[in-house]
Amino acid sequence: MLIYPVFIPFQGCPFRCIYCQQETITHTSKESEVLALDKIQQFIEIHKDIDKEIAFFGGTFTALDQDIQADYFNQIKPYIDEKTSFRISTRPDFINEEILEFLAKNKVKTIELGIQSFDDNVLEKSKRGYTAAQAEDACNLVKSKGFALCIQLMPGLPDDTNESFEKTMIKTVELKPDYVRIYPTIVIKNTHLETLFLKGEYKPWNLNQTLFAVKNAQQLIKKNKIKLIKIGLHSDLNVQKDDIVAGPWHPNIGEIINGICFMERNCEVDKTIQQLTISRYEASMLLGNKRIVLDFCEKVLKISIPKKIIVDKDFQKGYYNNVY
Repeated sequence: MLIYPVFIPFQGCPFRCIYCQQETITHTSKESEVLALDKIQQFIEIHKDIDKEIAFFGGTFTALDQDIQADYFNQIKPYIDEKTSFRISTRPDFINEEILEFLAKNKVKTIELGIQSFDDNVLEKSKRGYTAAQAEDACNLVKSKGFALCIQLMPGLPDDTNESFEKTMIKTVELKPDYVRIYPTIVIKNTHLETLFLKGEYKPWNLNQTLFAVKNAQQLIKKNKIKLIKIGLHSDLNVQKDDIVAGPWHPNIGEIINGICFMERNCEVDKTIQQLTISRYEASMLLGNKRIVLDFCEKVLKISIPKKIIVDKDFQKGYYNNVY
């Protein structure tokens, strides 16, 4: 599914979440409400024969006044074709039957719910303002009305542990969403989470803890035939290193986790591989990123790392050969 993102920072949000600083991660101000209709039109025309969505991210879309929501839709509708629909992002406590009826009438196909966690303690500590039960009810309601559901999760929020995140993942796959996004929690400048961190009241997950938890999450999601859209911040966001105060941020975290999963599938704990031959498509994720993948597999997962790794340009993606 092709997606054209429209960022509407903080619009509709009932309050600012402790981790959130949309101006920083989108480099867009709240006042930037004019849609780039020429670019949207170009996107639709270029992909006229392909299923695609115009997606509203960065705010709580369904908490906006319905006239404002309608205005956003109506500005774009003159340019859409039969292959174009809308995707919106919102909170589970701003979903009900009346809202969903309105969205259906306006060609919304996919609803992303910023659940973040299905653990009540984590939700309370993060001041999300709803319970795990409310989040679950919203997910079920969205699916029952025929929308595609995407669940957004944030491992590493205050009081989150590997165990509580694992329970969140179990609940997530039980709900059978169409898509999942995973945003490991990072501390961004000018957020309440930064204040808690500087006071010593919040300790972010380190990179290895995050890689371990999200690696397990990815494997569970794929096992249940759910599409994992993204690990880490949206690729269209322009986060600068100076914006990050603390936490497990890495620009290639998704690639690193893919590399770890590749090694875990194809190598063994107690059997040394003399030579591993891989395709050029796997070369970056295994050998790049300062060898984070190989170090993690060896030190954390206790996998025997191949003594030699060769890249064969003739190998197809995903193909490999072990020599013991």
